[in-house]
Amino acid sequence: MDLIRRIIREQHIDLVLINGVMHPHGAIAARRERIPVAWQIIENVPAALKLVLTPLVTRYADVVMTTGMALASSYSGITRFGDRLIPFFPPVDLSTFRLDPERKAMARRELNLPADALVIGNVGNLNPDKDHRNFIRAAAELKRERPDTRFVILG
Repeated sequence: MDLIRRIIREQHIDLVLINGVMHPHGAIAARRERIPVAWQIIENVPAALKLVLTPLVTRYADVVMTTGMALASSYSGITRFGDRLIPFFPPVDLSTFRLDPERKAMARRELNLPADALVIGNVGNLNPDKDHRNFIRAAAELKRERPDTRFVILG
């Protein structure tokens, strides 16, 4: 926590954006430094976790962003943010995105992946914020248990 606070001070951070309900550290550090917090809730966690984490969000967030109002409503107290609750929508329209078996097969051939292999991918621009190293560490651990698994980073 002290490291995050120091970075906020030294870098003259004006706003801390928290990406995901499971990461309260930056919000707590920001509040201690009297810096506003915008908290994005992008995941629907189990009810027991919501009971623990939602009070942190409502205590430390100045603004809450959620991937739609249904998600916001599933977290008790989040809709009370009123005009400080900002729904946003992911860049993939799930109502129109459909799996195309031909394109899947073509992509697997292009990437030299077996048709029946379990493939875990990471799609995103290659920058430190995406933490591809963590993906690679996790892939190495899983590969030991499931040697048939394939991993792909596209970006």
